[in-house]
This record gives sequence, C-alpha cells and structure tokens, in this order.
Amino acid sequence: MMQSGLFRFVLIGPDNVVKKWIVDFKVTPPVIAETGEGNVDVEMTMKDSDFMKIFTGKLQPDQVNMLI
Repeated sequence: MMQSGLFRFVLIGPDNVVKKWIVDFKVTPPVIAETGEGNVDVEMTMKDSDFMKIFTGKLQPDQVNMLI
C-alpha cells in the first residue's frame, strides 16, 4: 500500500467542467494545490458527485466503475 506520494484528483462537475487538484502526501502536513499539471503517482478521475459520496462514506470506491 502506498503511504506517500502525489495524487491527482480530476473531478468532472455539471456541464462537464473539469477541475484538477494535486495532493502531496510526501510532506507533513500534506499540501493541496489547485493545479493539474506535472507527474503524479496516482490519478483518479470521477464525477464530483461521486467524489463527495465516496469521501462521506455513502459510496464504496469499487462501486464507481459500475456507475460509468
């Protein structure tokens, strides 16, 4: 399991507006940047509504592919 690294979240909102954030877990405390550029270790792309459901515990991450 990866315990540190760079994660890119690509969230697709209403009208297919795309927003990107990078979370740097290599530093303490982690740093969040509202940018989508550069190399990352992990990239996750999903609807913003699915992101909120996952991180509030209302949707299991392995169920997201079934919704696409």
